[in-house]
Amino acid sequence: MAYALVQNGVKKLPDGPYIPLDPGNADYQQYLEWVAEGNTALPADGPSRAQLNASINTWRSQMEAAGFPALGHWWDSDDMARERLTLTVLAGQGSPVGYWKDVENNAVASGDAAMIATLYGAMVEYGAAIFARAEQMKAEVAALADAQLADYQIGWPT
Repeated sequence: MAYALVQNGVKKLPDGPYIPLDPGNADYQQYLEWVAEGNTALPADGPSRAQLNASINTWRSQMEAAGFPALGHWWDSDDMARERLTLTVLAGQGSPVGYWKDVENNAVASGDAAMIATLYGAMVEYGAAIFARAEQMKAEVAALADAQLADYQIGWPT
């Protein structure tokens, strides 16, 4: 008989049930007796490659919605902001009010077609950088040994 630590509990190996950390649970008491006999549970399982890839996809979506830098400001890039910027670029006339607002709600002039095109280009470029980093992380995860998966850090390199 052996046990492995899992999130908020233990599991009897090889295919046993999840056992909550509950002193009133008979299976948990059996586990505690096993530990008292000098046995040690296996470490908790780390994330799987599929879990890490799902977390990378979540990171990518969060980063794409968190804004982008351009013209010395940080600009909104949630779905509505991307749609507004795209439609304004397609119109080819710039902002009808003569400015565009950054994430801090500052009105940034001139808002002309050239400025809007610059913002759109910066948004696309930053989105491409986010996508490229996500793909790089997925390749890194694929190359890791199973024992290294738990230590993998998702995000921009430091």
